[in-house]
Amino acid sequence: MKNTLFTGLAVTGFSIMAPAFAATTAFTSSTLTRGGDLPGPSIDGAGKITITTASNGQNNQIAFDRSDAGVFPVSTFAFNFKVTPGVGTADGFSVGYYPTSTGGTTGAVPLYIGEEPNAPGFLAFAFDTWNNESDPGADGGDLSQVALHYNGGLVTAMDDTRLPLGGGGIGLAIDNGTEHSVLGSVNFAAGTLSLSINGLSVFDNVAVPGLTPFESRVVMSGRTGGENQLVEISGLNVAFVPEPMSALLAGLGGLVMVFRRRR
Repeated sequence: MKNTLFTGLAVTGFSIMAPAFAATTAFTSSTLTRGGDLPGPSIDGAGKITITTASNGQNNQIAFDRSDAGVFPVSTFAFNFKVTPGVGTADGFSVGYYPTSTGGTTGAVPLYIGEEPNAPGFLAFAFDTWNNESDPGADGGDLSQVALHYNGGLVTAMDDTRLPLGGGGIGLAIDNGTEHSVLGSVNFAAGTLSLSINGLSVFDNVAVPGLTPFESRVVMSGRTGGENQLVEISGLNVAFVPEPMSALLAGLGGLVMVFRRRR
């Protein structure tokens, strides 16, 4: 299913340290795929994404079209999520950067397990409420885990976010029916990733072995089984940051566009 929502680019100014850039948002054209039971994923007119609903057997995917051609050294991401639990405890969702070299620049990509984003070349972070393929803390099935995956395997995880600060967690359950805010960045050039939830650090410049810059687009997926959880995403914004000189030229180009529109 092809989602045909678009947004224009808005240039708000530029500098060498604060470049203007295009962004992937919930309004970028995307392909919605249902890989399991009904219903499939959806995006409403306000840009709110529903990955899974409170029913069992879903494995849904949203693949956004490539927003920025080429290779970028840095990307930033932000979104809000709310996981409203049903009965039981399972399963989760993931968001990440899918390589266009294997997934193309538009359309669906090969389906993977929603909260276990183990695809070749894929860099993703997963929010998992049940143990499927990995359990770094060996605490059994009931998790509130945020995990980092790359190129088909697990890199690292905060095994239970419910543990207190200083005790291995950040003191919250990811499936408590409350909206949480996620901020982060990927330094492709340095091979590191940072991610925080509600301003609390989950990953702080974590090294991702083998990570180098690659052209990508945003893909997210979610699955239900047991808990039948409603997963909603809002405020999605993923930006690709160019080199300083490229940023300067992009900013100048943006000013020319604004000037022409005002004539």
